[in-house]
Amino acid sequence: GALAFLGFSLLSRDQRNEAPKAKPRWQPMPPSFWRLMVAVAAFGAGNFGVLFFTLRAFEMLVPQASFSVAAAAAVAFVLAVNLVGTLAAFPGGWLVDRVGTRPVLAVGYAAFAAACVIGAVGHGPAAVVLVAVVLGISQPLVSATEATAVGSVVDEEHRGTAFGILAGINGLGDLASSVVVGVIWTFVGAPVALGYGAVLALVGAALLLTFVRRGQATQATPA
Repeated sequence: GALAFLGFSLLSRDQRNEAPKAKPRWQPMPPSFWRLMVAVAAFGAGNFGVLFFTLRAFEMLVPQASFSVAAAAAVAFVLAVNLVGTLAAFPGGWLVDRVGTRPVLAVGYAAFAAACVIGAVGHGPAAVVLVAVVLGISQPLVSATEATAVGSVVDEEHRGTAFGILAGINGLGDLASSVVVGVIWTFVGAPVALGYGAVLALVGAALLLTFVRRGQATQATPA
């Protein structure tokens, strides 16, 4: 009886009293995450806000419309961008489920580049509407898909850190792009500033597609 009691005591000791294993404060991210961040940073350096597009929409309408009409149309431009973005969000998510995050994100980057090009060379109401549609499509494809892409390349324990890095890169990119585009817009002109955004957006899209092909080649390589 005494031996049985002793054995039961040893086997049933309270596990809650054992100190949990300490996790390292910093765990390195996988290379695929940093490759994704390179593309995100390239795009972010030229991803200026809707305010610049709104100003450009006003400039595109002034030659053909009065100041008050162009100002009202610029406000309508912002509403149109938001409306198109809302309508494009669900199809964008469906497309991610079918073809993956990085191809869809590359399309979002390319759509932003297209909006920049149209804004740089276009004039009149038709061009403004086209910019609003293309820019509206790009916004949900970029904002939602970037986070989804990050979640797909890191495990659950790393996601908090990964999302923090993504937010930091996007914040720095927004600051840098606003300053650089503002300076170019002021001293050189709107078409050159928009061209700057288009080039960096295409660089980001090309990097994403390159990483997709590299990942597919890695998966196809036999162990």
